[in-house]
Amino acid sequence: MWRENTGSSPFRHHPLCARDFMLQVVQSRCVLAGNSIGGFISTNMAADYPSIVSGLVLLNSAGPIDAGYTVEKYAAAVASKKAPAPWVATAITAGLFYYLERTIPSTLKWLYPTAPQRADDFITGEIFRAACDLGSTEVFRSVFYLPPPRALNHLVTVDFKGPTLVLQGALDPLNDAKKRAAQMKELCPNVTVTLLDAGHCPHDEVPALVNAALLEFVASRVVPHHAST
Repeated sequence: MWRENTGSSPFRHHPLCARDFMLQVVQSRCVLAGNSIGGFISTNMAADYPSIVSGLVLLNSAGPIDAGYTVEKYAAAVASKKAPAPWVATAITAGLFYYLERTIPSTLKWLYPTAPQRADDFITGEIFRAACDLGSTEVFRSVFYLPPPRALNHLVTVDFKGPTLVLQGALDPLNDAKKRAAQMKELCPNVTVTLLDAGHCPHDEVPALVNAALLEFVASRVVPHHAST
């Protein structure tokens, strides 16, 4: 599972890492799951390499949802994007890291509304360790110079096309999680939506419910789909 974390040029580099891992280590098609930005990275990988992905599971995935998305509009957005001056990107990055490094425990508990005790010292330490990596600020700074992200709904339905499960923590404080889940259900005929009483990381807050939903998805959607293709 791809989880929210730091990493260089995520929408370009991480999908390639996932592809190479599946080809060289797994050596078979599999279900790809991701949380937050990890969900969007997983979606990009599934969209670009659908032949090696059996199913896709998105847990409170990042990524824009746009009913009016077209390839032509996206190309125009890429061509017209103007990146900020380097000093602006550097200043924003430095300020954000300064703030977040000092508020990791409280931010985690905010993101885990039904089980704040699961936002423990181990997770806090892992996030702090990653934030202190010498290259972490440059990774974040590079986001200002990446192309605009493609629409999540387009990647799932038009490019990937395969069985997709949206496992959505309905209490996510970062966005209107219920609305995003409803939009995905409306725009993507290949999507099944399950709402959970959890926040941004349902796999940590309610792991038993997430595991049950994953098993049901594989049995009812993934296996029958590939048996018929």
